[in-house]
Amino acid sequence: MTPEPARLQQPAQGSPLIVRVLVLLLGVALLVGVPISISARLIAGRAIEDATLSRLTAARAIKASRIESYLAQIRAEVDVLAQLPETAVAIQDMSAAFDVIEPTASGTAATRTFVEEVFAPGFGAATGQSIPPDAVLPDDPRALELQSIYIAANPNPIGRKDELVSADVDLAYDEAHATAHPILRALQRRFGYYDVFLVDERGTVVYTVFKEIDFGTNLLDGPFRDSGLADAVRTVLDDRASDAIAFSDFSMYRPSNDAPAAFLAAAVSRGGRRVGAVAVQLSIDEIDETMTGGGMWIEEGFGRSGETFLVGSDGMMRSDARGLIESPEAYLRRSAAGGVSGDAVESMRRTGRSVLLQRVDDDAVRAALAGESGDRLVTGRDGRELLASFQPLDVFGERWAVVSRIERDEAFAGADRLRATILSIGGGVLLLVLLISVIAGRRLVAPISRLHEAMNGLESGDYAVRVTPGGGRELTSLAVAFNRVAATLGLKSRMAAANDRKDALIDEIAALTATQASGAIQVAGAVTEISAGSREIAKTAEELTVTMTEVDGIAGETSGRGAQGLESIRRVETAMGGVVGDAEQVSDHLGEIERRCEAMGQVVSTMVSIADRTQILSINATMEAEKAGDAGLGFRVVAREVRRLADRTAESASRIEENVGRMLSSVEEGVRRMDDFRGRLDDAASLTGRVADDLSQVIERTQDLGPRFATVLESMKAQRDAARQISEAMAELNDNVGSTRDAVKTVDNSIADLRELSEKIRAEIAEEAVRLGL
Repeated sequence: MTPEPARLQQPAQGSPLIVRVLVLLLGVALLVGVPISISARLIAGRAIEDATLSRLTAARAIKASRIESYLAQIRAEVDVLAQLPETAVAIQDMSAAFDVIEPTASGTAATRTFVEEVFAPGFGAATGQSIPPDAVLPDDPRALELQSIYIAANPNPIGRKDELVSADVDLAYDEAHATAHPILRALQRRFGYYDVFLVDERGTVVYTVFKEIDFGTNLLDGPFRDSGLADAVRTVLDDRASDAIAFSDFSMYRPSNDAPAAFLAAAVSRGGRRVGAVAVQLSIDEIDETMTGGGMWIEEGFGRSGETFLVGSDGMMRSDARGLIESPEAYLRRSAAGGVSGDAVESMRRTGRSVLLQRVDDDAVRAALAGESGDRLVTGRDGRELLASFQPLDVFGERWAVVSRIERDEAFAGADRLRATILSIGGGVLLLVLLISVIAGRRLVAPISRLHEAMNGLESGDYAVRVTPGGGRELTSLAVAFNRVAATLGLKSRMAAANDRKDALIDEIAALTATQASGAIQVAGAVTEISAGSREIAKTAEELTVTMTEVDGIAGETSGRGAQGLESIRRVETAMGGVVGDAEQVSDHLGEIERRCEAMGQVVSTMVSIADRTQILSINATMEAEKAGDAGLGFRVVAREVRRLADRTAESASRIEENVGRMLSSVEEGVRRMDDFRGRLDDAASLTGRVADDLSQVIERTQDLGPRFATVLESMKAQRDAARQISEAMAELNDNVGSTRDAVKTVDNSIADLRELSEKIRAEIAEEAVRLGL
């Protein structure tokens, strides 16, 4: 078949004209509008984000500055308090007065009763934990006496014990307390401390403003020696510098019902000699008030989710979380889901605080604790994305982190809205340009589109398609030429269709002939293989018949010999039983011999005993003969002979005893070996019985094979006869296949002649198409 010209085989290249026009117009719009929209979106959005971040950073810096000022102020106040002469005088006077306190049994009992009935229940209610009284009671009876006067007997309730200035008791301590207490209490209230402590050089807390159960205890070896207050005081007392100062970070302080407490202590000296230390207990409320802004987060610009908080070097919060204050149950649920322990969650619920209970461990906190400042996006414990601004904070040598953060969605909400607005406006302009482009483009390319549709129809085989002339001179001429070409192609198509139909019929006949020829060859091959297989089956069946006959005879012979072997094994089993009985009798006789030997040994023992006594008797007789002198000479001779006889008797008895012992050992060995022999005989008899049982089963199964072998033999004979019949049928089928193959060759020659004629007609049609330029 002659191929079509290459120019007619090329498919349409590129996109439609209408698309090109629309793309051109839309590209111009995008080239102008997109850069403007993107620039406006980025610049405006970034400006709002920068403003939000700057506001968050400023809030963080203000909070940090306030905390730094607060801590610097406390340090200055404590320094001044430590330098006041009145402080040193108060410590010395109260320490001396403490030394001369005479403890009483009633005072000790009153203090214990107060701890058991007032402090311990209050501690349990505040912490959810029980505490034994001995864990907080001091060992020094003077301290117990002091607590009984100023705490247990104090008429004011807990939390207002500081209102007692004088206990009206005849004590030098009460006079010193009445002098110093009003001044120190005024300082405590003025500066916002939780408590003020005076500690002498031995570590004894000789004075507190608030009068908790740490009053009068020793911080070096007392019940609170492991507290933060003890750490700060111990550091100051160990430092010999006159201006020594020490800070103990927030930790749970038991005398204050395990409330978070930090301590700042300074050395107190007088006349160049260290007299003790003054310490203040920092209230977490002051720091919390600064960080939370009194709960006015929205007024401070933190919106609905922002906050600023402190984190200590241990990663635990040093101020309360906003969520715990505003929505405690929701905050506690998020904390529990985020991995906070059940005890910590329960403590936060009970106290309403997250200080020292909530750990914050995100990128911002870690960076701040590493000494870095900046801002970044972090992921909260509950999976929310947060914008965080952070910086380190130096707290008396301890590094804390100050973090201000707000939810990212809220922080950038204005920027996101502006971006969305710009995107909406740009999208609207783009749609308008697209609509105008579509309308103008359609009017411009409509005539060309009609001609293109007609060409598509012609290409798909619709030679009846026609184009209405119009749309200008050039397009009209093009439409007339198209209609002429369509008519010519229609004629050619009908001629080609007739020729293709003829070719298709030839191909179908050829395919059928080839299929029949191939089938005949395959059938011939299969017949040959089946014939060979049938002969092989017949031969195999014949051999199997002979083999099965031999196997049947062998099975019968095996069954008979197995019965004889079973009878022999039964006789062996009976003989083994007799041998076992004889072995038992021999074992019994050996046992009897053993018992006789033992009895003989007892007799020999008796002889030895008699010989011993006879020897003793001869010795006594000799002694009596010696006493009698010459009159006992004959008696002495008799005694000597008796003694020789006793010696020989003892010697003989010893040899007899030795022989009996050897014989007894031999008998025992014989008994043991006979027992072993009897055991092996029992095992052999048992094994023989099992062999007999197994052989019985083999004989039974061998006897069952006889009928089955007969059945198989009959089946083999039937299979042999069937194979012979199949071989004869295959020979006849092979003859028929040979005849079919000859007929197929004849038809194939005729198809070849017809195909040659068809090719000549196709070549003539192709030449005609070339002449027409198609």
